[in-house]
Amino acid sequence: MSSVAKNHRGPGLKGWRILVRNLKFETKEEDIRKLAGKFGEILEINLPKGRDKRFPNSCAGFCFIQFKRRMDAETAKKELNFKKFNGRKISLDWTMNKDDWRIVNMKKIQKMQKKLKTSLLMLK
Repeated sequence: MSSVAKNHRGPGLKGWRILVRNLKFETKEEDIRKLAGKFGEILEINLPKGRDKRFPNSCAGFCFIQFKRRMDAETAKKELNFKKFNGRKISLDWTMNKDDWRIVNMKKIQKMQKKLKTSLLMLK
C-alpha cells in the first residue's frame, strides 16, 4: 500500500478517489466505467467538460473515479497507471481535498519564489 493510501482519510465523502490524467477529449463516462469498473464498485465518476465552447461535449482530459473500497481503488491505480487507454498513456493518482491541495501548491509556489529571488540577487 502506498504511503498516500495509508494516510488517505478513508471512505468519507470523497474516499478512495483517484484522479485520471491524459484522457482523450472524446472520452465518455461509459468509457471510464468500462475501464475501471472491472476493479470494483464505482460510486461516482466525475468527468469535467472541456472549456472550449466550440466542442461542448468534449471532456477536459481528466476525470475523478470514486471507488467504494480502498482495495479496489489501489488495484485500479496499480494496474492502470501509465497504461494506454484510447491511444494515450494515462496517469492515475490519489486525490486530496481542496484545502490540502492548496497548502501543497502554496508551498511549491513559495519555494519557487524563494529560488527566483535568490537567482535575481545573484545577478546583481
